[in-house]
Amino acid sequence: MSEDAGGEQLWRSIVGRPALWMAVAWTALGVVWLVFAGVEGHGEVWRWIIGGVWIALGVGRIAVAVWDRRHRRGRYVGR
Repeated sequence: MSEDAGGEQLWRSIVGRPALWMAVAWTALGVVWLVFAGVEGHGEVWRWIIGGVWIALGVGRIAVAVWDRRHRRGRYVGR
């Protein structure tokens, strides 16, 4: 197994085979979380960190879903 295949296998074990709508939902959840953190305004840093993590995971999953769709892999095999 080459290094690229090992890296791809590790990445797949982290993000799986996401559907595009699910990835967009994760990103939207992160945005809503950050909006509520801003509205509350208590200055609790953990709220901002959690919102940022949700957005980062969502964007990562969007990238994987779009790549899979473009290359007909993962969830989009045979479509």
